[in-house]
Amino acid sequence: MPPKTLLGYTRRSVIEADRNTHSPERQRASMNEWAAAHGYQIEHYQDLGISGKKEANRPGWQSLIARLDDPDVAGVITESLDRLHRNVARSSDFRERLEGQGKEIIFTNMPGVDASSAAGKMFLNIHAVVDQYWTDITSEKMRASVHHVRMVNQRHWGKCPFGSDRDPETLHLIPSTRFYYYNPATDETRARPITADEPPAPPPGFETRYFYDSLTALYQLYATAQYSYGDVAQILNLSGWRIWIKDCNTPRLWTFKDIEIVTRRAETYAGKFNRSAAGPLPAGHKPILPIELCEAVVAARQIRSTVRSPGNKGRPAYTYLLSGILSCGTCGSGLGGQKAAAGYYYRHTYYKNGCPEKSPKVHPLESRVIELLLGIVKRDLLSEVKAELKAILEMARTAGSEGESVAAKLLDKEAELDRLIGLHIKGRISFERFDRMERELQEEIAGLKRQTAIAPGVAADVDRLAKEVVNNIDRLSEAGREQQKIIIRSMIERIQISNQAISSIKPTVWARPFFEFCGHFPSRQLVVQ
Repeated sequence: MPPKTLLGYTRRSVIEADRNTHSPERQRASMNEWAAAHGYQIEHYQDLGISGKKEANRPGWQSLIARLDDPDVAGVITESLDRLHRNVARSSDFRERLEGQGKEIIFTNMPGVDASSAAGKMFLNIHAVVDQYWTDITSEKMRASVHHVRMVNQRHWGKCPFGSDRDPETLHLIPSTRFYYYNPATDETRARPITADEPPAPPPGFETRYFYDSLTALYQLYATAQYSYGDVAQILNLSGWRIWIKDCNTPRLWTFKDIEIVTRRAETYAGKFNRSAAGPLPAGHKPILPIELCEAVVAARQIRSTVRSPGNKGRPAYTYLLSGILSCGTCGSGLGGQKAAAGYYYRHTYYKNGCPEKSPKVHPLESRVIELLLGIVKRDLLSEVKAELKAILEMARTAGSEGESVAAKLLDKEAELDRLIGLHIKGRISFERFDRMERELQEEIAGLKRQTAIAPGVAADVDRLAKEVVNNIDRLSEAGREQQKIIIRSMIERIQISNQAISSIKPTVWARPFFEFCGHFPSRQLVVQ
């Protein structure tokens, strides 16, 4: 009897956590309804308030993956494709894995779509492209909002640095008043009571310690430039000073990595922004620590990071174009550049452990990669790539009789949402009104996105993207090695070699369509992952 258990997956992202869109109850209800109608039982897994960008950060997803290979599992069910992935390559890889295992994948909002058929695969691939497109658009909007908050409102953005909190009215950084209890006799620490704003009397044998004082002690020690990160961490721990964990309340021991991270925020503690190409800029918050102390820490970091070795006698370091993306197809180990008496080679980064693969010479291997990339700009090949992309996008855009009207409505709603965000950023509408109107718009947009495969106008981006690729690759032959490395890394994520020759290439997501026609290159043995 075939297995009848489906693994159901529910996810709601951080942004959706306070909205009704993609509610966990609705997702589970749709899966349960489908399973009941088709005679399946479901094991539910979920990740709530977690972004879908990184799989490793989703514990529910990791539990589902661990269960996937069991013989009693018939497949995976979820409400929509974007609940699993918002990345084209990962979505495709996961569906291929299920197909290879003979397992099903069901999306309850896409009834009738057969993920194993050619048409179904094309339909899901298009949806995956759209999901990643909207994710990228959202990221661009978020970056613009962050830039406005930091540069116009001069306000720190993100998690408060250690030892600081945020003023509830101005939202600027202020010194933290959070505390913990420390027992000097036993070296035991306790977190403060959650409901306590003012420090009550400590338990017997304990004393009250403030995290801000721990930060001050750290900076005073490191400003002397006499102690390493590890030394400072050890001194602080022996003195009873602690850093907080993610809840900003529970104390724990310092590590050398904590010291490195906190000292890197010296400009922020001095009342400046420390993440600007133009250098530190004035911020809206007052200095958290004395400016002189922060400047001394910056100077100490520079002193302690100075390279004291004689170097290579003034000669510039050799740039290995494939370092970081090259791996051995036999053992899977990474390969890094290394100079030998007979020239430059790519060698196993770690011990070979008996791997028979010989170290390839740098020049022939790099020349081959450049040759493959230059093949993309051939006019006949480029025209085929553009024609294929445009055909898929046009098919998606005209999939239904109402495709264009729905797409037009979707663009209007997106524009309306942009205007609403602009009004909120400028302070012209209250947060309550913004939250209500945004929630309504997001629900309408979600409904329209389910009715159309892709918004019109995206096809025009194919020409722009193709031109950018051509312009970059045209410069490849004449560019310096540093620029060549940047261009190669922008298009290739990983290269594997076997018998000192390239056996497979994994392009970056946005460059993948240009590699789909690798059969036009001289070597037809090349595999595009």
